Amino acid sequence: MSRSTPSMRRLVWSACLAVAATAIATSAGAQAAQKQDEEYTRLIKQYLTDPRISTDLVDHLPASDKVPTTLKFPGINRIVGTPGYLTHAVDIHRYLKAVADAAPERAKFWSIGKTEEGRDMVVLVIADEETIKNLDQYKGYLNELADPRKTPEARAKQLFGIAKPVYYLTSGMHSTETGGPEMLMELSYRLVVEETPLVQSIRKNVLTMITPVIEVDGREKIVDGVCFRQKTGLNLPTPYWGKYVAHDNNRDGMGQYLKLTQNVRKLANDWHPTILHDLHEAATLLYVSTGTGPYNEQLDPITINEWWFMAENDVMEMTKRGVPGVWTYGFYDGWVPNYMFFLVHSHNAIGRFYEVQSYGSGCNGVVMGGARGGGAPPLAAGAAPAPGGRGGAAAAPASDSGLTRILGGTNYNQSREWFRPNPTPNDIRWGPRANTNIQQSAVMYALWNTGKERERFLENYWIKNKNAIKKGVLGPVKGWIIPAGQHSKANAAEAVNELVDQGLEFHIANSDMKFGTVEVKKGDWIVRGDQPFRTIADMYFSIQNYPTTNPSPYDDTGWTYQMMRNIILHEIKDPALLTASMTPVTNHVVAAGGINGSGATVIVAHTGDNNMIALRYRLASTKMSAAEESFDAAGRKFGAGSFIIPRANKAQVEPLLKELGLSAWAVDAAPTVKQHDLDIPRIGYIHSWTNTQDEGWVRAALDYYKIPYTYFGENEVRKMASLRARFDLILWPHGGAVGVPPPTTGAPIPYQRTAEYKSLGYPDSTADTRGGLGEDGLKMLHQFMQEGGTLVTEGNTSAIFPMYSLTPGLRPTAAVGLVNRGTILRGIITDTKSPIVYGFGVNQIPVYFSGGTLLDAGVAPTPTAAPISKLDVLRPGSSAALAGTAVGGGGGPGGFGGQPGVFQNTQPMATWVEHSIWDPNQQWPATSSSATGADFGGGRGFGGGGGAAPVLRALGDMKPRVVMSWPASPRDMLLSGVLQGGENLSNRPNVIDSPVGKGHLVMFTIRPFWRWQTQGTFIMGFNTIMNWNDLGAGAQP
Repeated sequence: MSRSTPSMRRLVWSACLAVAATAIATSAGAQAAQKQDEEYTRLIKQYLTDPRISTDLVDHLPASDKVPTTLKFPGINRIVGTPGYLTHAVDIHRYLKAVADAAPERAKFWSIGKTEEGRDMVVLVIADEETIKNLDQYKGYLNELADPRKTPEARAKQLFGIAKPVYYLTSGMHSTETGGPEMLMELSYRLVVEETPLVQSIRKNVLTMITPVIEVDGREKIVDGVCFRQKTGLNLPTPYWGKYVAHDNNRDGMGQYLKLTQNVRKLANDWHPTILHDLHEAATLLYVSTGTGPYNEQLDPITINEWWFMAENDVMEMTKRGVPGVWTYGFYDGWVPNYMFFLVHSHNAIGRFYEVQSYGSGCNGVVMGGARGGGAPPLAAGAAPAPGGRGGAAAAPASDSGLTRILGGTNYNQSREWFRPNPTPNDIRWGPRANTNIQQSAVMYALWNTGKERERFLENYWIKNKNAIKKGVLGPVKGWIIPAGQHSKANAAEAVNELVDQGLEFHIANSDMKFGTVEVKKGDWIVRGDQPFRTIADMYFSIQNYPTTNPSPYDDTGWTYQMMRNIILHEIKDPALLTASMTPVTNHVVAAGGINGSGATVIVAHTGDNNMIALRYRLASTKMSAAEESFDAAGRKFGAGSFIIPRANKAQVEPLLKELGLSAWAVDAAPTVKQHDLDIPRIGYIHSWTNTQDEGWVRAALDYYKIPYTYFGENEVRKMASLRARFDLILWPHGGAVGVPPPTTGAPIPYQRTAEYKSLGYPDSTADTRGGLGEDGLKMLHQFMQEGGTLVTEGNTSAIFPMYSLTPGLRPTAAVGLVNRGTILRGIITDTKSPIVYGFGVNQIPVYFSGGTLLDAGVAPTPTAAPISKLDVLRPGSSAALAGTAVGGGGGPGGFGGQPGVFQNTQPMATWVEHSIWDPNQQWPATSSSATGADFGGGRGFGGGGGAAPVLRALGDMKPRVVMSWPASPRDMLLSGVLQGGENLSNRPNVIDSPVGKGHLVMFTIRPFWRWQTQGTFIMGFNTIMNWNDLGAGAQP
């Protein structure tokens, strides 16, 4: 990937210095001429704990006769950066609206959509009078530049001179990162009111958009939670930000399921912002994003250069004013496109972010853990760094003993480097006003630089869009085909619709045609390669190769779209595709569905489509059954799991089939195949009160397909008496732990909505959050299965019962040297007759896996090797012990297990890693040790080979049923991403159905519901739900 050279940087910096000196000097003079808000300015200086964390842009605030400051605004009545306070999102929104109402000639405010909990997300637009007056016209200019197919070069050159770049600032994505939303209130006022040449040039040359709080629901919960703790003294946990996830809300850039992502996407698709800048907190003191690399290989090289051009400007402007600790390059890689700012990267614009030292938290003038912050005396060095960003919100208390002290000297993060010219000294005194000053100053320099270079940025944007089109014409890949009639056609249609919503153009083939060896049928979906936003397709459809010699990955290393969704997609290199007859897709598509033939019995083919469970629940009162074997009827073959509906009400069933894209055949007589009833289960859903980050993706899938469930905390299990009397199936997702039982003494810690704390108590509430499941609760879950219930676990929760020796024949095992950070591997269906895998067309599927639990199956009832303690499943969950030195997980900086040479300054992509070829139509060879069909055996600890190992014969009726395993050879595993130490996985199971008494324990050591990306494995969880009462179907006697 392109990166600016040292000589290029020196030239850029020299030029910027000359221009900046003039503009800043003039701005300082204008500042003196404009009337200042003396009280606000005095408080800025009072609350600033270290004078080095300031610039002449933010050491004052101009006065206004009509636009209120936060100090004079009812409901806030303080300056930004006052210690001991946080502002609710609703008040931030009220304030920004007040700014727009007071200065309508320079600002405009509107809602961009609702959150899951019904709160508004908003945007404030700031520009000069002429721009605001003609806002739609400027929006139209950017739309013209977005599509060079419609905009000739002469018109584009004209637009470079008259259009204005949109700089879209967002913050509050991660709710515990509290400073950005506060700062943006003051920045909004300053950009509207200030009359310095620098600010005037920003208003004249840049269209600044501000969404101050992305995760609105989470912001309200955080602020209410802080005030609850301050008032009660109780250590209330923060179980939720948004309805579904916490930190993973910034990992929805590909799935785009969350409302916050969809609302920002709609604004971005409408306005085509030139730059999206997301503000975060997790670094010392200010990190400006560029990354170590490897950069995403599908980004236009111009974008990479723009990252560096902008970062060097910000670092230089802050450094030359003496502000320490401003740096770039490190922190993350720039590889995976699941961050929110990749919404604009995929549209050839610029995404960037800051990571700032924490603002902190407090309520009513009381800093969390500290003294009253009203006077905010100067604070001395000496305390440990305050947690913030990823770890939670904390502030520097207003006392000498509690102030954040940023360590320097031998700390690597504080060494002098080419990317950190002015390291953080070891005596920095930090506080919320320092957080406000450092990021507001840097943002203003970024806005000024964007305006100064506006024609360059606009030209670059048009060229990048033109490059994408040219890539389709001159490059090797001319487009892609998604067959409309493929095996899982409803899943394919859903994928098409989600990509259409993201801005990728689709067409429909008008006739049968052939490109190279690819047969295309009339009605198939076509992605042309000659479109401006083909970057979406390039990023999603490519196969990722991430060697372990690379710098440590920040998040997932493999994400190939068609693999994660287990759909068929063909890459087309034949240029004839571009001249073929096709019709644009203008609305959402629907897979062909309905009833063929006549007769009283309707058979719905199970093709692995997730809409099968939607159909079952939409027809909850209709009696239907599932075939336990494949069979012939109506002149075609139906797979096991197909729904059989006797005496079907076709007037009710057929419209649903058409809506859901499912195909059925009506026959006169019901087939004689062995079948079982599809009983609707009463579903219970267990969560913890301290770790809901990952389980929320499972809830999202249930809610999307309208599957009802009862949601309750782990500490509620012991209160329920008979679980079996209440539930048929219980879900216990990743992140579960035994923990400790609820205490019997001490004050309860409630998580409930009250008149004072309206945001708390959702999506679940309790009178007492203390305690976990406890061993008594674990016994109750075991009893639930003994009495005929089905328990479903995923990820690290799947290790708990084997850890306690409650699943004969299974034990957890370590994974020494396994490296598989967010990768796609091949899974082999070893028991093709299990209801869990109904609907799959072949006996292998792509599977997402990251670190995770490893189990040995077929071990003796009394294992002699159990190196892992039961304590490893106590809360907080410690799956690390279960995974040995496996490197996986997600959501933050990772590492490759401390391998030599894997660190910052490592040359990316210096080597290559071998991948296995994926063919979605290929059956895995039956002679493989992993492919045993319905036979039980063939894995590590199974005795090898294709048959069952003798030891299993001693396990009796309770032997585990291995449904899916990893391949025998590590060379057959990796499909996309990274893998090292694959021998740890060889033949080990990853989906297991373990009979327990009359019931079942279904263990997914994989994550079938990972973010909103693994739709290809959703059906395994859904099959388990639909067939909960008959999971033994097809099992060998």
